[in-house]
Amino acid sequence: MNIQELANTLLKQAESLRVDYTDVRASLVNSTNFLLHNGKFESPMISGESFGVGVRVIHKGKLGFYSTNDVSACSDAVKVALKLARANPSKKKVTLADIKPVKDNYVIKAKKPIHKVSVDEKVKLAKELTRAAQCDLIRAVDVRYVDGFGDSLFYSTEGARIIRHGGRTVATVGATAKSGAKIEQTRERFGGIGFEVYKNVTSQVKAKAKLACDLLKARMPKGGIFNAVLDLEGAGVLAHEAVGHACEADIVVNNGSVLKDMLGKSIGSAAVSISDAATLKNQWGSYKYDSEGTPSQHTKLIVNGKLKNYLHSRATAAELKQKPTGNARAQGYMCVPIVRMSNTFFEGGNYSTTALINETKNGYLLGGFRGGQVNTLSGDFTFACESVREIKNGDLGILLKGCTFGGSILGTLHNVFGCSKFNPKMDIGMCGKDGQGVPAGTGGGYVGIKKLHIGGRE
Repeated sequence: MNIQELANTLLKQAESLRVDYTDVRASLVNSTNFLLHNGKFESPMISGESFGVGVRVIHKGKLGFYSTNDVSACSDAVKVALKLARANPSKKKVTLADIKPVKDNYVIKAKKPIHKVSVDEKVKLAKELTRAAQCDLIRAVDVRYVDGFGDSLFYSTEGARIIRHGGRTVATVGATAKSGAKIEQTRERFGGIGFEVYKNVTSQVKAKAKLACDLLKARMPKGGIFNAVLDLEGAGVLAHEAVGHACEADIVVNNGSVLKDMLGKSIGSAAVSISDAATLKNQWGSYKYDSEGTPSQHTKLIVNGKLKNYLHSRATAAELKQKPTGNARAQGYMCVPIVRMSNTFFEGGNYSTTALINETKNGYLLGGFRGGQVNTLSGDFTFACESVREIKNGDLGILLKGCTFGGSILGTLHNVFGCSKFNPKMDIGMCGKDGQGVPAGTGGGYVGIKKLHIGGRE
């Protein structure tokens, strides 16, 4: 299958049908996906080539989208998308903000490209990670490995012609410790554009497995309102979940964000500066162009406490009369692009981690992330951390079990008293929205917060 010839054929079809606008996203990718449980396969490895094409049509202000992985159905993709656009019952017209169409054929360069790594070497890596996580009280180690390498393209009737060659890989290690009826779990994740990302990572896995064992003997922190410091992962989650989603312009225009009509206003302390940047080099959430062919950008969301920008697709930018930020992203050819984050992080401050802990005086250092939820309309959030260190008289104290923490977006941002210097190491994750998941990086630095709600023992 030649996806470039297919895209050209579909655009000619759109021209003959006199469609107002059409874009084509197609991919041809080889992938590997498997899970090892305690070093053994308990389900078959999935490996092979996959093809797919997605066609988006905007005609007379109505949107239609059709995708398929059936080669025989590709020839009618534009016709079907146009039919869906004409049948679209929405009264709201879709307009795309202007961008300069890009022509680019590029390679995502890696030191050790995925397609040059054998399946045996990938399995060997997973077994090494399994062994690294094993110790006396560890009862289960799960290693999930996923990668993909190939070509993807974006062509449009405006003249965009973008072809990307490259890959991406991610491995997640979950360790479960058990003693009697007590169970603790920790997780470590690695990912990047090449297999070199796995060099010298076993020490991190060992540390996380040891943490799971140590947590078996720890007690819960006392619940209440305390000063706290969030580590890189916790600070990144706050930036992504509590701030980033509320800055996604599709949520804003649909009246679902507490930050609607807040541009230019103070929404946090002067210590808060948060950005979203797909331009960061070799980061998990980085990309050169979004799923609409818009070049990636470094978008400053909050600068010294003031809300400066939202994140946009071309449609939301047109609706709010602002510029696209390159944040229209789709999980793959089968999904329509929606507004999504890339790498979302605190820009950093002048504190050292030690100084943040010292100024906290009495409270907690919250480490890791186990999930949570945020209501972007009310601005309320609740997250869970993996572990806690007590802060007593400005020094780190004993290890405690993980807990929940939360509050309101605006209240919490106003209570941030400081940030550590920017750390370029981003935590990696998959961000879910509207049934789609895309790679997203988070981090920036440690963050000190006053009066944070902590869930724990009474």
